[in-house]
Amino acid sequence: MSAINAIQPAEPARVATLPHVRPLTAFGRHPNSIRVVMGPRRSLYTPLMSSSLAPVYAAPNSTPRTRWPGEWKKFTRVDGVVYFTSDNGRLITTDDVSDATTRDVVVATYNHYNEWFEGIDAEDGEMFIFNAALDPIIYLASWSLGETYEFTPDGEELVVESDAKYWDYAWRFPMHRTYLPAFREEEFRGALAFGSNERARNRKLTTFPLKDPQIRRMMRIYYDLKEGHTAHCNLIPALVYHVARTYKWIARRWSPCPGQNVRVLDGVLALALCGTHHNYRTRLQATVPAGGILLSDFRQLMRKLLSEWADSNLVATVVLSVNIGFLGLPNLQALHRSASLVSSLCAMASLITGLHHVWQHREKINTEHDDAVEYLYFLKPWCQRTPRKLAPTALDLTLTASLLALPLAALQWALLSLATAIATYAFQSTTEKTGHLLFLVLVGLLAGLSFCVFLIFWRFRRTASRYPSRLD
Repeated sequence: MSAINAIQPAEPARVATLPHVRPLTAFGRHPNSIRVVMGPRRSLYTPLMSSSLAPVYAAPNSTPRTRWPGEWKKFTRVDGVVYFTSDNGRLITTDDVSDATTRDVVVATYNHYNEWFEGIDAEDGEMFIFNAALDPIIYLASWSLGETYEFTPDGEELVVESDAKYWDYAWRFPMHRTYLPAFREEEFRGALAFGSNERARNRKLTTFPLKDPQIRRMMRIYYDLKEGHTAHCNLIPALVYHVARTYKWIARRWSPCPGQNVRVLDGVLALALCGTHHNYRTRLQATVPAGGILLSDFRQLMRKLLSEWADSNLVATVVLSVNIGFLGLPNLQALHRSASLVSSLCAMASLITGLHHVWQHREKINTEHDDAVEYLYFLKPWCQRTPRKLAPTALDLTLTASLLALPLAALQWALLSLATAIATYAFQSTTEKTGHLLFLVLVGLLAGLSFCVFLIFWRFRRTASRYPSRLD
């Protein structure tokens, strides 16, 4: 029997009523909760009635003084975040366990879902519980194995999560650690060595987000903490925090590269949208690193998009006005009118889609986490109606980026059509051969300069987007 259940209180036994643990449809909403959470298996979805619960303090004999409150330990992270542990570190919570009612519910929840540890092949399984009194969020991990776990969508199988989730977990709860798994330390040193080597070989095309001075600084801090740790000076928590924070920082800044199927789609969209969707996809990917969502970055992106669409709407209005004036010129031929009409239609399409996007996204600048998840996942054709949604792939983000790029792409087509109409009209209005020659030379120079600018930015985009694939 767990030591938690064997404690005998001085007062009458209290029965803690467990709330119904419901499947989660989004990531943790509390600022101190980890980014990815999980719900219980479906066999445990049934409501728990208070009549079926054993008392939290179930010992038949009571003693004048209970040892239970003393088994809780309070830890303050280096950045000020507080969390509590019990049962030799197997139970971790950010709830305020100084309140007796909250503590009882946390312990009752922990005891009830202890069977989850059977799916972990380790003796040091850990359970993180947040918001136990209202809407419990539960997370499993093993520190010795260096793993975090989640259930499959059907709720029947426990699987290991990605390394990024483990480092996020380690960063949030480092202060009670007494060691860092050796293979995780090797990964940290290997990652920094890889980054330094990549920058030495090809500084421009490296995929590693840290620069040489940053790499040297991270390694210096690491070795200082290793050397400073003694029996009288425990620096393991600081070491865990430093290593986990560094890995977490790297994971946030690595963007996935499109797969082969997306590259084929990119070729089609590059013609239809003038390649504008690439920029939008890269910016969307920056808000969902490693399957998580950075809410602050998402809100900032929405603010920038609103500003861009407002500018494109203004330019589209000007282009539409120029086309109206151009159609009033005398001696217009069918080619001139057709090009001007195409430009007018594209400008109207840019204006309409731009206004639509502004209206739809204005409220997104202060959106909540759940709304951001739904926004990024709404085009996922195979989105499963389960407690957990699969992370958006590069294909999902490409489709979303294509919709966001419509105002700018339509505006580019409007400008190209208007330039064609004006150029052909000017060429046919010139009767002298020298005028024709001068005009052709001028058009050739402008076209060559435009092509050079396109190649420069295309190469810059390819260089900046060469990151390891993590979504496909």
